[in-house]
Amino acid sequence: MKKNNFSNPELSNAEGVAAEWVARVECGLSDKESVEFKKWLSASKLHEKAYSEMKWNSEELDRLAGFHAEYDASVDPDLLSRKRLLPRDYNPNMDWRMWGSIAAAVIISVSIFLSWKVGNGDTGVTKDEAVVVERIASLDLEDGSVIQLNREATVDVAYSHKERLVVLKKGEANFKVAKNENRPFVVEVSGVRLRAVGTEFNVRYDERSVDVIVSEGVVAFASVADYAGYESQTNERYLEEKQRVVIGLDEDVSEVDIEVVDEEKLGEELLWQPVLIDFENAPLSKIVAEFNRRNPVNLVIVDDSSDDTRMTSMFWSDNINAFIRLLESNFGIQAKWGEDGTIYLFRK
Repeated sequence: MKKNNFSNPELSNAEGVAAEWVARVECGLSDKESVEFKKWLSASKLHEKAYSEMKWNSEELDRLAGFHAEYDASVDPDLLSRKRLLPRDYNPNMDWRMWGSIAAAVIISVSIFLSWKVGNGDTGVTKDEAVVVERIASLDLEDGSVIQLNREATVDVAYSHKERLVVLKKGEANFKVAKNENRPFVVEVSGVRLRAVGTEFNVRYDERSVDVIVSEGVVAFASVADYAGYESQTNERYLEEKQRVVIGLDEDVSEVDIEVVDEEKLGEELLWQPVLIDFENAPLSKIVAEFNRRNPVNLVIVDDSSDDTRMTSMFWSDNINAFIRLLESNFGIQAKWGEDGTIYLFRK
């Protein structure tokens, strides 16, 4: 029988420290903090395990607090149940101290946020000027599948005993599908039906077309009207790994061309998906360029002197707000929001 985590005092202590690091990484790390974090994380496998568990717990609490409200999911009726809140490797004998660590992470996050709000009132970015850049939402489904929702994307989820149905109503989403041959995973978007068993694919829906790219596995597609049913899919065509189809909203699904995309093009199309980016003694211009590549907003360095700033830090690529907070609080860089959504950076 697996021992509970807190029978090991070293792991218990590591989880308390990990909870603090989760909050600090979310807000952005300074040069010194980034070095300290890397040193602590690499010092022990227990540290890696503790950080992973505390990060997972923090993300679950974020979802409960409604931080990712861009989607409308009818699935996951047990969201508030005790089982839903537990780590994936939860041991029923685990004692109450785990919940203390989770609470500590929440308290630390709130404390850091409030201290930033109080301590940075003279940044020059007024409430009316500041713009909150939304993070990328991640939706964990009951079967282990995961949907990443690009900004402003919305989906409806309707699982049944026969199939796992998701309707993409707006925007772009990436689907990482848990394999279940007896229960197809189906995405419907603007009259197009996509069926996958175990695969990963990206769907972008706009006023002109439905754009589908397969990263891994195989996806079958057909029009909803022509779909033959669960037992026979004679009207379906197939997209394999690194293939793409762009279906115009007025086009015949059966006649559209399938194209091959190379690794570079595939990476470009999926840049919106958040990754942890690590900068080491990098000039501000390089960091700004990376954020601009991966996000719809545009950061502009106004004066050349600001680019003398060099940073060693780690950020999630979609967390522009944390990046700006760090610039203002630690590096003397001020942010101003333009009417067109451009964010101008200049030295105070």
